[in-house]
Formats: sequence, C-alpha cells, structure tokens
Amino acid sequence: MKIALLQIAPCKTLEENLEKGISACRKAKESGADLALFPEMWSNGYNIYDRPVEEWKKEAISVQSDFISAFGGLARELELAIGITLLEKYKNAPRNSLVLFDRFGEQKFVYAKVHTCDFSVEHNLTPGEDFYVAALDTACGEVKVGAMICYDREFPESARILMLKGAELILVPNACPMEINRLSQLRARAYENMTAIATCNYPETVPDCNGGSSVFDGVAYLPELDNSRDTCILQADGQEGIYTAELDLEQLRNYRKKEVHGNAWRRPTKYGLLTDTKIQEPFVRNDYRFPVTIRNEVKSDFREVEELTRKAFCNVNVPGCDEHYLAHVLREHEDFIPELDLVAETVDGKIVGSVMYTRAKLIDENGVELPILTFGPISVHPDYQRMGISRKLLELSFHKAIELGYKAIVIFGNPDNYVSRGFKSCRKYNVCTADGGYPAAMLVKELMPGTFDGTKWFYHESPAYEYERADAEKFEEEFEPMKKEWHPSQEEFYIHSHSVIRD
Repeated sequence: MKIALLQIAPCKTLEENLEKGISACRKAKESGADLALFPEMWSNGYNIYDRPVEEWKKEAISVQSDFISAFGGLARELELAIGITLLEKYKNAPRNSLVLFDRFGEQKFVYAKVHTCDFSVEHNLTPGEDFYVAALDTACGEVKVGAMICYDREFPESARILMLKGAELILVPNACPMEINRLSQLRARAYENMTAIATCNYPETVPDCNGGSSVFDGVAYLPELDNSRDTCILQADGQEGIYTAELDLEQLRNYRKKEVHGNAWRRPTKYGLLTDTKIQEPFVRNDYRFPVTIRNEVKSDFREVEELTRKAFCNVNVPGCDEHYLAHVLREHEDFIPELDLVAETVDGKIVGSVMYTRAKLIDENGVELPILTFGPISVHPDYQRMGISRKLLELSFHKAIELGYKAIVIFGNPDNYVSRGFKSCRKYNVCTADGGYPAAMLVKELMPGTFDGTKWFYHESPAYEYERADAEKFEEEFEPMKKEWHPSQEEFYIHSHSVIRD
C-alpha cells in the first residue's frame, strides 16, 4: 500500500487551499499512491494562533461544505483514498477534524481531535468524543484505518484504543515541530501496538513547523535478521513536497499474528486506574476540561443539585453553608431564569456542576433602568474541581444569555475565579452599590461590548436572594449531618466581601 504525505504549505484563502490540495492529490495519484494525507487543519492552514478567536472561528466549515465535497468527488475520480483536514463548524465551537474518503468517494468517518491543546488557543475548540476505525477498500485490498491528530499522539491511550478497535494503519495529521521526542512517540506507538503510523506535517516554511513527515511500519523484528530493525520507512526533510512510502501489509499482518505486543499479552483487569477521573498534584491544571455534557436542569435533578451545592460550599466561605438552600428557593422566584439553569453531567449520568441565574437591574442617576443578570450559586463537586467544568458552564450560559438579549452580568465573587472569564472590577465600569461603594468582590462582565460608556450605574440585586436564616437551618435538617469548621478560605472570603473602594 502506497501512502502519500502531502507536506505542503497553506495559502491565504480557502479557495486557494482547495486548488492547491486538489493539485497535490493529483500528483500523489500520479506517483501511484493509494492514500493521500493532509497536514492538520488544511482548510485554513491551522492559522488559529496570534489572531482574534472570533475571527478564525468564522473560517470554520461544515463537513458537507463544497470544500470537503470536492475532495470526496476527487477521491472517486482518482480512485484515491483521501484524508482531508479542516476547522469544522460544530455546534457552539469548532472542531479540529479529519474526514476520510475511500477511493469511491464514500465518507468513512469524521474524526475530531480528542486531546485538544487546552493549555493554548485550542481551548476554544470542541474536543472530539471518540476514536474511529474504518475498513478502507483499496487496490491492495481492505485495510483497517484509524486516525488521531497531533497532540493525541502524546497519549498512549489514543493509539491503544485504535489498535483495540482493529486499526492496522493510523493516520496522524500534524502541525508542530517534529523533533526527536515527538518522533520517538510515534515510533513507540507503532512498536507497542504493532500498527503502522503515518504522520503528515507542514513544511519548515510554515511557522512552528519543520516538515519531518514520517511513516513507521511497526515491524521491529524479522526472522531473517539477528537484531531489531528500524521501523521508520520514511522521514521527510523540511522541504515542501509530496513524500511517499510503501507499506508492506502482508509483512505487517504476519508480524501481528506472532509477535508479543499489541493485544497479545495484556492484562486489562489490572488497568482500572487508567479510567479514574480524579487528577492529583503535580498534574492539576486549571485549564483542563473534563468531558461533561452541559444541559438544562430538570425537576428530577433538584435534590442532586442541592446535595452537590452543599458539598461544594461546605465550610468554604463560612462554617457550614446555606447555598444549597438558596438553590432550593431560587427556582420558585419570578426572577429565576430557567433557560440559564444549567447542570454539568458526566458520561455515567452524575451531576458534577451547576449554575443558576436570576434577573437583576442597574439604575443610573436619571432613573434609567438596564435589565441585567447575576448568577449564583455556581457549584462544582469537590472531586471534580479544577477540571474546567465551571468554565464550560459559564461559557455556554454566556452564549445563551446573549441570545436572550442581555447585555451584562454583575456578580459577587472572588476575582481570582472570574477575571479569566472576562469579568472586571465594577469600578472600571462605574457600577456601584446603592450606597455608592465599589466592593472588591463586585465584578462586571459586558456581554455586549460598549454597554458601559462611563455612565454611573447603581446595582440592584433580585430579592430572590433574600431568605430567613431559620428557614435555611430547618432545610439543613433534611441532610446528613456535616461538621462545621473553620478553613483559611473563610478569611479570604471575609477580606474580599468587606473590601470596598470609595471615591
């Protein structure tokens, strides 16, 4: 099976990338290729760095777009399997995807990068949910092909799952420097899974790329050799070009039938910890995104959300907490907004996060009112904190709030938790409390830029947040007893909640 790696530099427009991509595929076919693979996000040349996010998000295209359909038609015309990559238009945020067409132009799968680089600009993308393997009909016969993209390579589980699903060949579009350690990762993935791995990168003329596209055939030992062999059958230099490698499928399949790697001698019952979702130091990262589904709360969720809220706030701001009672009573108030009542649910149906919104208002010195929002409580289960769940809840709620026509949000909270979500000191927007003060904990987010032009606004919270302490204590009796104790976070809360800027 002959694989062509299209190590080519992108152009300035989608139309130019289409034209250049078609030309490269034709050249690949002329060289005798059975499959052509593009580098990562070819539709816009992976041009998502050092640009406004909303600008490059507009470049996302559908997998049914003319651009993608053209490659399906080309695959059929040339009888050439094509792995075309794109910034895919998808629900609330784009995906980094690969569409695989067989030589008849049939779409075999759409794979979206599972391990998005959330430590960088890719946190604005939607991660993929699964890994796929398809039987690809080629002139050499049926080949089982899977895919992963760039950073997926750095997690052994990616290639392992593809191997377990039957992959003989794994396609890896790429857009980063292929230095010795990354090449070693690919070599290891091929070796340990006895799979061929073909990686296509951009040439050295593209920023932060250096070519080095490669194919590892995964065959480390041959009967006629005394020692192991180099599994790398192709490594390109940094120049732009189409690089081809011939994969010996019969050799690979014979090797997989008798060697000791892959799924031959594994002990899966010993690997339970691999699916444990808890992350401990030193690996905790604030920008990690735990895979959850964000949806509206329904009545059957109420008690679980209250339990969650109680666990999230117990002894954080004060000994004990009342936030779970607040969640209980907010839902019945006229200012409560059901459309912005969201929960985060894990794949096994556990609710691990919640946010609730109510209406509020700002009134200027002339009595003009501006309807706005506030939220709270926002809760994440203690075992799932610092996994990006609150960020997902807030980002979707902001999007929905804009759709509902709201222009701003005012909250009281720890600035450390909300500045990264676009909140600023109320003083910067000239939004104050009824007595003219600017509390350090009062934070403002513009949903519509330009909402605040220097006019002085006075914040008025919904009476939904007013409750009798005795009622909260009575409600607490319905739950398992919890130990009320002092934590340092309570002093931090006191400082933030009692610090006020005055003119």
